[in-house]
Amino acid sequence: MPLTCSCDWDGDYAWYYETPDDYCQREESRAKRCCSCGTLVKPGETCTVFPRFRFPRSDVEFKIYGEETHIYLASWVHCETCADLWYSLRELGYECVAPGENVRELVQEYAAMQRELRRMDVHLAQADVMLSQLNAPEKHQEASRA
Repeated sequence: MPLTCSCDWDGDYAWYYETPDDYCQREESRAKRCCSCGTLVKPGETCTVFPRFRFPRSDVEFKIYGEETHIYLASWVHCETCADLWYSLRELGYECVAPGENVRELVQEYAAMQRELRRMDVHLAQADVMLSQLNAPEKHQEASRA
């Protein structure tokens, strides 16, 4: 999903996730793959954990878990590099980056957007200079009339 500053949270999704507040050390005894880049996150390594859950879907699940209960699924993790990038994108205002998206590609997309904006700013600055040069003779004529 491309970078966007607006989120569409309406709808019934297959599962939901909780946003981590900070980094943590991987405490489980088995390694787990980063859900963004696929790097192996070993026990004791710095990462972020995204607890995932869903709501009951059938009458049987409602009877077992209740209507307002979350059914927790296996958590997803980001390796330290992807966590850094994910937090950076959120600080820039991109709140809609899901944990399973490849944040490395999204950062490349962000860098390309910034290059394009700088290129456009240069063109706008050049256009402003050209407009000021075009307007300069008009100002000279107005001064000579007065």
